[in-house]
Amino acid sequence: MDELQKALGLRPREWQTIGYASRARALTPNGHYLCSPGQLHAARRLIERGFLTEISHKQAGLITMGDPSEWLVVKYTDKNWRKVKRAATAGGFKRRAKRRKPV
Repeated sequence: MDELQKALGLRPREWQTIGYASRARALTPNGHYLCSPGQLHAARRLIERGFLTEISHKQAGLITMGDPSEWLVVKYTDKNWRKVKRAATAGGFKRRAKRRKPV
């Protein structure tokens, strides 16, 4: 288990979901991440804690096959990042100093 994951008190699926959402922020123009049905409960827990923001299907311009309640669109915003950072600090996470290459 990663130190940051432990400091935040995240379950493995929550850790995976927040990681994918943060990558989507960097890789997609709108930063939206479409959670799979297996990630719904984890994403909802993260939304409750303020670590992710839910985006409506209409706002996302998303058309899915089947029941829309089986899919969830989330976004990892600056506000969420600050909340994660505060929670990590409160959980005792300390950033390691970068290792320098020997000269």
